[in-house]
This record gives sequence, C-alpha cells and structure tokens, in this order.
Amino acid sequence: MDYVATGGESLCEVAAAHGFRDCRPIRDANPTFQDTEALRAGDTLTIPERQGNRFGRATASAHRFRRAMFPPPSVTFMIEEGYGYNANPASGGPIPLAMRAIHQHPTLDHERTELAITNYVSDRAGDGTVAGNLSDAFTHVQLSSNDPDHFKIQVYDNSTTNDTVQVNLYALKPAYDRRASGGDTFVTLRRDGYTRPSQANRKLENVECRRIPGTDYFRSRYLRLVSTETSRARRPLQCLLVGDYWGDGTDEFEKRYIEVLHQRVEAQYKLPSCPAHKCAALKQLGLNAELSLHMACYIVNGSGVTPAAVRQAIYKWTRAVFASAHIRPIIEELREVEFPRNILIIANATDSGRGRHASGRRNAVGAQSVMQYHIDGTEFNYNPSAGDSPETTADGIIAQITAGLSGYTARKFRHRRQGLVAVANQVSDPFDVLVFKADGTPAEVGATTYNDRPHHGVGGQSLHRLRPSDININNFPLGWVPATDQQRALRWNFSRDGAIPIYFLRGLQSGTMNPLGLGPYGDYGGWIADVGPSCYVARDGVTNYPFTIAHEIVHPLMHVCHVLNRPMKDAGGANTNTVELMATYVDNFDFHDGSKHIADRPIAAEYQIVDDNDNVHLLDGATPVAGGAATTPTERLRTVGLTHHMMIKRNQEPKLAPDLAGSP
Repeated sequence: MDYVATGGESLCEVAAAHGFRDCRPIRDANPTFQDTEALRAGDTLTIPERQGNRFGRATASAHRFRRAMFPPPSVTFMIEEGYGYNANPASGGPIPLAMRAIHQHPTLDHERTELAITNYVSDRAGDGTVAGNLSDAFTHVQLSSNDPDHFKIQVYDNSTTNDTVQVNLYALKPAYDRRASGGDTFVTLRRDGYTRPSQANRKLENVECRRIPGTDYFRSRYLRLVSTETSRARRPLQCLLVGDYWGDGTDEFEKRYIEVLHQRVEAQYKLPSCPAHKCAALKQLGLNAELSLHMACYIVNGSGVTPAAVRQAIYKWTRAVFASAHIRPIIEELREVEFPRNILIIANATDSGRGRHASGRRNAVGAQSVMQYHIDGTEFNYNPSAGDSPETTADGIIAQITAGLSGYTARKFRHRRQGLVAVANQVSDPFDVLVFKADGTPAEVGATTYNDRPHHGVGGQSLHRLRPSDININNFPLGWVPATDQQRALRWNFSRDGAIPIYFLRGLQSGTMNPLGLGPYGDYGGWIADVGPSCYVARDGVTNYPFTIAHEIVHPLMHVCHVLNRPMKDAGGANTNTVELMATYVDNFDFHDGSKHIADRPIAAEYQIVDDNDNVHLLDGATPVAGGAATTPTERLRTVGLTHHMMIKRNQEPKLAPDLAGSP
C-alpha cells in the first residue's frame, strides 16, 4: 500500500503506525528516502507487506502488548508556566503533596503557535531593569517567564530511559519568488523554500532538555530569539540569532530582501531509538511578519552619503530594531537628489515668517508695488493688489509663470504658522510656490525683490527665495514648529505617498555632525504641520551610529521624545545611558545592552510623550496616556503608525529594485 505524508512524520513513526518495530523495512522499500529524517507534506511512501509474529502465550488469559513508538516522539515550543515541574512556581520550594498533581502536568503549559524576537536586553528578565537576571535553570522561574516572547523546547519520548536528551535549533533561511502585478514586480515569500543555515551562530545545537520527574517529557532552559550577534553572544546557550543577511555574502538580493521576520525556527530531535540513526521529530514555527514600515530615502548631493550605506543602515540595523515590534522595513524609493532651488516664499522674513497681506503700494503717494523674480533666467514682475493674502498672491504668481513659460508648472503650499493673530485682515498663513520645468524637474528660482510697504498698518508683503549661498546642508536649522525653508523645500519636492521621507545630509548644524538626526514630532498629530512625519539624518548618523535612522523614525511615528531614567545599561549612570532606542544619546556601535530596544510589557520603560494639549507624560507600560488607554512603546509604534500615519501597513510586499531585475 501507499502512504501519503501530512508532513513532519519520521519514518520510525510511520513504521510504528503500520505495525513495524522501526524504520528499516520502510527505508529498504523506499530507496529515495534512505537518508530522510522526516517527511514533507505530500511525500508518498510504499509500505511493504507486514510479517506476522508468533508468541507463546497461554490461552483463555489476558496479555498486555506494548505498541512500539506510541505515542510517537515529538518536539514542541512551550510557554513556561510552571506546570511541568515539582517545584513551587512562586517560591521555588517543594510543592505540598496535595498540590503536586496540579504542578506536574507538562501538557497544562501552553504550546506556542508563533515565535517572536525578544524586546529584552538578552540576559535580563522581570521588568527589564536588572542586569543578568534571566535564569538558566531548567525549572520554572517567574521572572524569566515574564518575558512574553520566551520559549522552551519540550520533547516527549517514552522509548528512552535517559534523564536528558538533546535538541538542535535552526534559524531557517527563507527563499523568495517574483510576482508581477500592475506593471510592478514584487518580492514574495516562497512558503516551501526554507533551508537550514550554515553559520554556526544561526544554530543552537545539542540544546539540553531534562526529564520532568515522573514523566516521559523533557524540557530545556529558557530560550530567546535575538536579532543581533552581540545580543546572542551574551547568552550563547539561550539565544538563537535570527538576524539580517547583510554580512553573509555578496548577493545583493539576500542583503536587501531576506527578512528577519520571514525566517522560521526549526527544532530537531534525533530519535535515539532509530536503528538507522536518521529519524527525527521536527517542529517549525514562524514569526509575525504582517506589518511593514515604508520609507522613501533621498540623499542630497554633497552629503557624502552613499546608497549602499543607506541600504546597510536600514536593512541591517533598522531591520534588527523593528523586528521585536513585528515590523519589516521596506525602502520604496532611494535616489540621490540636488538640493531644490525652486521655491518662492511669500512670508515676511523679518516678522517671524508671518504672511502679511499686501497694501499694493510701494510708497506713501500710492505708486503700485511690485514683486520681481526670475525663473531659469526669465524675469517676471508681479503687482499684488491691496488686501491680497499670501494665497491670493501665490495664485497670481502661478498663473503668471504657467502663462509665461511653456510647459512649466507651479504649485502652492500653505506654510502653517502658530500664534498668528489676524487683525483687520492684516496677516494670515504664508505660502510657498514651487516651480517645475516641463520635464517635471525643479526649476531654478533666481533673484527676487519686493517693495510692498505698510499703508495705514496694512501690508508689507514680501517675496523671498532660497539663494544658492543660503543652501549649506551643513547648516540645517533645527526647531519643531514651524518647518524651516530648507525642510519645506526638500519635503515638497521629494516625497512619496504612504512612505516616511528620510533626507540624508552632510550635517544638521554648522561645523559639526551633531545632532545626528532630526525626527520632528510637533503636536499630537505626530509631525511638524508643514512637512509631515519626515526625518533628516546627518552623514555620521548613517556611517557611524547604526541606530540613528530607526531612532529618528520613531519620533514622528510614535510621537515620543526621549527615554528618561529606565531601563538603564548594566553600568547605570546618567539618564542618557538607557538601553532603549529613544535614549537621548544613540550609541555609536552595537553592544548587547546598547540603545537598540523598543520596550513591551512588562518592561518598565519611561518614554516622554506629548498629548493633544502638549502635556508631557511618561510612557512606561502602565501609565494612561493621550486618549486614556494604557500602552507600551511597541504597541504605540504599531497602532500610531498603522492607524494614524499610514506609514505602517499590513501584508505589504516589497517591490523588486530595478537594479535587481534578474533576482531572485
């Protein structure tokens, strides 16, 4: 007869189910499966004819026969809740005799259906504030069970009398296909393409599992998944690296598209009872990969930043950080751009950038005022009328440009200001006008002059440009609200719907690389009103400070400022020494308790947030915050980014980059 596998069965298990003592007759009858440790779904075996045995037993009597390999050996991923051990989960002492039946049933512990990257510093437990308190015991320790992402390996095998067995863990490498849709090519996960890794740090071999007294179950120490090698190295017997593939070869496709969250973890228990030494019980679990964060990256020429450096910073370090929040980073666009000089600014530079209305007069006798500007060398003269708002002037200038330059286009953008007081129609929000050539590239705005003067307290409308001498990307002004001229010029020229724009510059302050980045959070909307949830990153923040990009993204997407006093690094210290990603100082290299973590329950993390009324709260996993609901940093990142900013999306596939058209 034939047998069609459901997937995961060992040949010894199949043999036992069909009346054989072990797998040797099955292997002999199926040469193509001679070296198989476990079957895949759909594998078809030929089951040889069974041979009967004779037993000399007395008639008219009951005799007990034991079926070999039943129940078959198995391996599973468990949540440790304390039911597997003859120990008190609370105190670690002996359980009273009447209670032992309750706490000695391994099957009462929950089996995991999905795994996750831990949010903890790799050797911590409890509330995440105490260095080194993750237990390496085989018994139940509540502080270590507090990590909702922990797991233990549990083996069932009634065919061995040993007190310990060994299991191997593998971080399986995913494979991908191409899918064409709507003129684009998408990278799709191949569900049956997983392979075992060759790298030693992507395996945990010979994981010891000890027998639960009085049972045929065996259980391991507390185990975790981590996304960086420095985290794994601190607890190499308890942490399995599920990391990026940036440094694992020269294949550009692997560097860019192999996701941390697309990997699966396989547990392999080689059956000691198998006479062929081939059969194994296998179990695979995946990670939650439904959410993705979408980015549009623009490198300003002269910054010294390279596309390769940006990809590495995002696909290695940003990917490692966001994996613990179940988020995959996707680069929607990456290109180098010239700093745009196509902006006309209708705002009074000497009056806090207010948008004054025009008087229409250049002097006391009533001569008509004029605004002169140049577009790609063509001179224009525009006459504002008395009472014209900045928006009205913007409309007039746009009409003048499109009529005077064939194929040119222009768009207006409101430059929102705070604290404006419109008295007798004298002031309102200023406007910018952006001008584009017929081919859609930014035009060059030349010299501007204006002579509109106040008349009876009304007027004084101005017109400015970003002069080439002003565009020093090493002197990028800071400030939350409103956005600067430079910020607006970048954001309104280079952005992409549904992706957070990140602009890479030489520096953000004159003569220095500090700060490394700027991720404005503005009011509770989560961004500067003018430019939305944008980030600006200095060259040093790409090349020497690996977690800067992730840090700046979280400002607008989580609407948080910085972490205050906890949890601290192992050595403690000032409040800049926290292990959280949003520390005021982002570490310039990766180490096991560096600033690369995004806390989740029950980690005690103190994030500063701002509510609807610009009040500062602490987000520590228990404090009710804006809206009245308790939350955590990871929850906040997912919910705010998904429901408000829409930069985080569900079940999105990345598009294949044009320069990788031949892959995978």
